[in-house]
Order: sequence, then C-alpha cells, then structure tokens
Amino acid sequence: NVEGKDILIVDDICSRGGTFYHSAKALKEAGAASVALYVTHLEETVLLGVLNPELVDRVYTTPSIFPASRVDDIKAADGENWIDIMNN
Repeated sequence: NVEGKDILIVDDICSRGGTFYHSAKALKEAGAASVALYVTHLEETVLLGVLNPELVDRVYTTPSIFPASRVDDIKAADGENWIDIMNN
C-alpha cells in the first residue's frame, strides 16, 4: 500500500525515462503522495523523454554524465530545479 507515502525509485541508469514514467504513473494512481527518482547515471536525453515534474516530483543524480549546465532547464512544481545533481 503506497497511499499517502513518499516513494523513492532507485536505479543505475536512465535515458528517456519510459520505465520510470510507467512506474511513477502507477504509484501516483495508487495514491502515492510523491514520487522521486534517484539514478546514478542520468543521460541528457531524459529532457526529451516522457518524464515530467507533474509525475516525478524530483530527480536526483550524480555528475557522472548529466551536464550540470542543464539542471536549470526544467523546474519542479515548487519552482526549484527538477534535477538535482548530488556531488558527494
């Protein structure tokens, strides 16, 4: 039961986000309060994919391949950066 809970999906890589889209959609439909994604290697192509701030509240990643210069490209619902690069 995920109703009212904050969910964190953890994975090693994401390119366009299709798998995470379907997972987040099902979790939100089941009543999850929020869905966040932590992915070690986030490809820049995620910005062209199906993930969006209405479905996934925040995306956390490392600086392994996602360019830090792109974090300002999409804002979350709270106006903060949707993608957060974890440096340590």
